[in-house]
Amino acid sequence: MINRILTKLFGALTNIVDYPNKQKILKFFKNKFKNEYLKVIDIGAHKGETINFFLNNFKIDEIYAFEPNLDLYNQLKKSNKFNSK
Repeated sequence: MINRILTKLFGALTNIVDYPNKQKILKFFKNKFKNEYLKVIDIGAHKGETINFFLNNFKIDEIYAFEPNLDLYNQLKKSNKFNSK
């Protein structure tokens, strides 16, 4: 239980620290690709954070995601959240 709490706390702190970097990435891609449809390759898809980022901010043609960690891969696959996209 303590591990879960620490993991969530660490995740929240990481998101706060990483926010300015995500904004820079967002600005770069929006300037570079304007209204184009993108094909994205996500190496190390983890829990789908990058997939969500691109789906929420850009026009996406296709996303190819690779996750070598079998547990995380199965979580992504089980969620069915990205299969239709």
